[in-house]
Order: sequence, then structure tokens, then C-alpha cells
Amino acid sequence: MRRVTWLAGLGVLWLVASSGVQADTATAFQQGRDTAASGAAAASAVNATNATGNVPGYNTAPTEAGLWRDGKVNLSGDGLGKQAGCTTASTSGFNGKECDAINFLGSGRPEYPLENNDAIFNTSKGITKDNRSLIAGLTGGNGTGGCVTVETTIPGLDKVERCEAFLEPVDKRCSVGRVVNVDSKANYQCDQTINAYETLSCDEAGVDCTVTGQELKCVPVSKTCIAGGGSCCMVNISCNGNTVNIAHSDCCGYSYNKSVSNVNTFISGVSYNPAGARIVCSSSGSCAMSFENYYCSNPNVSIGSYPNVNAFNFNTKPLFSCTTGGGCEGLEARTR
Repeated sequence: MRRVTWLAGLGVLWLVASSGVQADTATAFQQGRDTAASGAAAASAVNATNATGNVPGYNTAPTEAGLWRDGKVNLSGDGLGKQAGCTTASTSGFNGKECDAINFLGSGRPEYPLENNDAIFNTSKGITKDNRSLIAGLTGGNGTGGCVTVETTIPGLDKVERCEAFLEPVDKRCSVGRVVNVDSKANYQCDQTINAYETLSCDEAGVDCTVTGQELKCVPVSKTCIAGGGSCCMVNISCNGNTVNIAHSDCCGYSYNKSVSNVNTFISGVSYNPAGARIVCSSSGSCAMSFENYYCSNPNVSIGSYPNVNAFNFNTKPLFSCTTGGGCEGLEARTR
């Protein structure tokens, strides 16, 4: 008898609790209906002051507000930056809902296949079959065109219809003046007969030449950077006609190549490493080599200058100035 009485008492308590909850819900619902029916406005309570204390994350000056002012229309950079920032940001809690949505949109959305009879295509079929009536009157046109209406009624048959309009060929010409090419070596005789030609001769037997100077001639050279230095730092000079190539390798493992188009450039000096090491030659072919030392980490800055560390000689060849006698100079001048 006691056990039965206890179960009955528990049931009474549950019914009482359940009835209390239903009563509270009904009361709140009725209060909402009464408030709406009375016409009481809630707009006065919706303001920045109330939102600051009750809306999580509310801010009267969000950073995104600057994106919509001053004529800024290209938001792709800001959007990509926001997307990149959300890939590592936390999406937990209220503040993470924005990044949660951005990550969802950026991770790819499902693709929906479109069939041939989809409404998006059916809407445009009338335009593609016959657009004359649709463009009639636009920009002064009459919509007649040069194409005809084509309809295909056989199911399952795909046809390609082309309408081609060709431009009428027009023969356009322009006047071009006569172009006269003058040959300096031709003997132009205007309005003269054959009897006007001259027969002249000269004798170049008397040729007089004098030496006016001399120029350098390249000679292959191989030298260490400093006389008596290690073979890891070398300067090699090779010749190709009047062109000179300088190949320099240092103990840091760097290699430098420089091509000089005229060997006489060495008279004014030629640099062969980034720090400013030079080779300078005299007009008589005597050459002196200097060296600029540098740290391997910065080969462009010299940390020590060593002048005249090596010497070698280029060959020379004379320069001539010749004149001829016998009257040939005058005849040559007349043919130019």
C-alpha cells in the first residue's frame, strides 16, 4: 500500500509541474497578443544604446563601412582578403558565424545540371529562331534582316542554321607619286648625245703611305688574380679577331664573363669583376692588372685594392695613311 501511494504522489507532482509550464507559455503568448493589439510601438526601444548592450558584436563603426564610400566599386581585393583571413579564424561562438558562412561559400557549392528543355533555355528559343520582330524599330532598323525563320519539328534532330551576309567588294584606289631611286655610282647624262662622253685615265703607280699611329692586337693571356696567388682565382683573356673576352673566376665560386668589341678599349681601362678590378693598357701594348678584394657575401663592394698585381703585353700593328698620284684622286672625286 505504501508503494502504490508513492507512485501516485509522483504522478500528481508531474502533472502540477506540467500544468505550470503550460500556464506560463499561455500567459506570455497572451501578453504578446495584447501588446500588438494595443498598437504600442516598439520602435523607440530599437536604438544604438539598447543594441550595444544586448546584440553580440554590435559596432556603430564597423571596418566594412569604408568599402561603400568615396566611389569605391571594386571590392574583389577586400573580398579575397576576408576569405583568406577566415580560412584560419575560429568559427566557434557568435563571432565566428560570419567566417563560418564565408568558408561555406568559398569551399564550393553544388552544381545543378541543366537539360536541353530547361526553362532557362526555353525562354530564349523564340529569340534565337526569329529575332526580326524583336529588333524592329531599334536604332532606326526595320527588323527585316536577311535571315529567314527556321523551325525544326523532328524530335531528336539537331540542326545548325547559318545566315551569312557578305560585304559588297569595292575597288578603292589612291594615287602614288613616282619614286625615283638615285644611284650615286651611275653616270647620269641628260639631253646629251654619245659624243659627249669623256674617256679619261689615271696612273696609281705612285702611292705614298705614312705611319700615322698604331693600334692594339689581342693576345691570349692567363693570370692568377694576384701574382703568386692560388689557382682558384684566375683571369683568362681570349681573342676572336678584334673582339676580346675576359673570363674571371674567384675563390668564392663566382664566374664573370665580359666581352669587349674593340681591343683598343683597354687603353681607357676595362673592369673585369663587380668590385671594380681593372686592366689598363698603353698604346704601345703594355698592360697592367689591378685587383679588388671582396667578401663572398657581397662581391660588389671592395674591401681592399691591389694595383699592378700583374703585367702582360698585347701586340700592336701600325696604322697607315696613303695617297695616290697620277690624277686618280680627281677622277675618283668626280664619280662620287
